[in-house]
Amino acid sequence: DRLNNYFDLVLVSANFVREILIKNGLTTPVELLPWGVDRSEFNPEVKPREIKGLKGFNFIYAGVFTERKGIDILVEAFINEFSADADVSLVLKEAMRWRHFEPWIEKVMMRAKNKSAPKIIHINKADRSIAGYFTACDVGVFPFRGEGFGLPILECIASGRKVLVTKGTGPVDFCNEKNSLFIKAHKHS
Repeated sequence: DRLNNYFDLVLVSANFVREILIKNGLTTPVELLPWGVDRSEFNPEVKPREIKGLKGFNFIYAGVFTERKGIDILVEAFINEFSADADVSLVLKEAMRWRHFEPWIEKVMMRAKNKSAPKIIHINKADRSIAGYFTACDVGVFPFRGEGFGLPILECIASGRKVLVTKGTGPVDFCNEKNSLFIKAHKHS
């Protein structure tokens, strides 16, 4: 009701979001204003960031740590798939943090403290650009529960890296078989 009663136009970054709004009763016109990236900042030629502890193959998640982003699922899957002996690491580059999520974040990160767990590198600091993090790693991982934006996914792709993404969410506007591997997901109501 709020969108229908207060706005003349709603702008969204993905068709996924547009379809959800219309399906849920939005009558206000909805237009697509897709994401874009600065190719001078995000490209395969960007100097890789020095990250202590990288292994032979490195996954990266860059973004906000919230439940809808699926960080807990990512950490659990990584720990279940690999051991401390594996020549892989998972870089978790936290973009920003909301205080009310701190207990949840700490609980998720406790899983990585086990000596048998594979290498997880948690970076929680402000940076002018995250482009070098993408080029320092081999593939981006974004197991979102429900996401209509996905700007870091597009930035990772622009940096010349493939991404693992949840099938059927917002990034399908720019993810395809050439630049992405899709994680099957089930819809929950």
